[in-house]
Amino acid sequence: MAHHLPIIEKNQLPGMDRLTGISDRNILHRQIYALQQQGTPFALLLIDIENFALFNQELGPIQADQILKRFAAFLGQQLPPGGKLGRWQGNCFAIVLPEYNLKACETFCCEFNSLLKTAPWQMQELPIRIHTSIACCPPGDAATLIAQAEYQLNQDKQQKKLPAWIQEGQPALHNQLLLSFLTTRDGYYQKFILKTMETAAKMGQALDMSNTMIQSLETAALWQDTGMVEIPGAILLHPGPLPEKYWQTIRRHPLHSSIIAEKMGLATPIVKAILHHHEKWDGSGYPHHLQGTEIPLLARILQIAGSWSAMQFPRPYRKQLSHSAALEEIYLGRGKAFDPHLVSIFRKAIL
Repeated sequence: MAHHLPIIEKNQLPGMDRLTGISDRNILHRQIYALQQQGTPFALLLIDIENFALFNQELGPIQADQILKRFAAFLGQQLPPGGKLGRWQGNCFAIVLPEYNLKACETFCCEFNSLLKTAPWQMQELPIRIHTSIACCPPGDAATLIAQAEYQLNQDKQQKKLPAWIQEGQPALHNQLLLSFLTTRDGYYQKFILKTMETAAKMGQALDMSNTMIQSLETAALWQDTGMVEIPGAILLHPGPLPEKYWQTIRRHPLHSSIIAEKMGLATPIVKAILHHHEKWDGSGYPHHLQGTEIPLLARILQIAGSWSAMQFPRPYRKQLSHSAALEEIYLGRGKAFDPHLVSIFRKAIL
């Protein structure tokens, strides 16, 4: 009886990354040490997808894995002759470039980044952006080279983890920097944020919350729309009703906002309030379609306070509502957009 050997897929071979089908870190390590022993000069380039958690949150793990496979294939297409591509770890990839010096590697990085930005498969509303680091050998041994590349990558991620307008600010200045930035981007946002903070604080007081909890509410209200920095001005200031494709982009801002808040070191309840401040009581909100008491309390308060504030000011795509008309809108949203109990608290707080 004939015995057939099992068919082994390329990405199941030892030394191959199972997801992407390219080399794994062990293979790259061996090549790095081999080049060092041969005395061949080379560069190690690390490429990390920025804020990859956002892809997992928004698209789910299966589609996020497809992003990694697509990105790996795109890297492979740009690989210079003699270069070796591998998956370093998670959403970080590495390229070993024999006979490359720092200048040649920087040129390759610049060209690759330009091609990546214009790639036809890039999603406009959720584009792939990258962090990079370069280490060259000689000088130093292979272990030092690897440590240097990883250190520089971490430094690049730290520098880019927040928008440029807040990177240099001291913690005591962050709130003022934020308000100043939002005012220059669109004057509406400073008025909206301050009104939301005021309304949320009044609701917190009506609920007999502690001063600490009220401060958390105000902080969440302040930072809830920082993700709008990712939204093009042409969308924010679009006249008339927004097309659905624009709304798809705007609906991503709570995810962006929560990532900024987390990297700022804000407390977990504040980050969750920011992430879920557009969820609705009936489950029709975003980004995760939570419903009822699945939505954190602080987020449910922000949903009411933010909706109330938004109605107080005109926007390019809608008119300002009168005080009574805005109250009616909030009341009609009981059990749909808003927690019915909190609507009653809201009415007591502002009347």
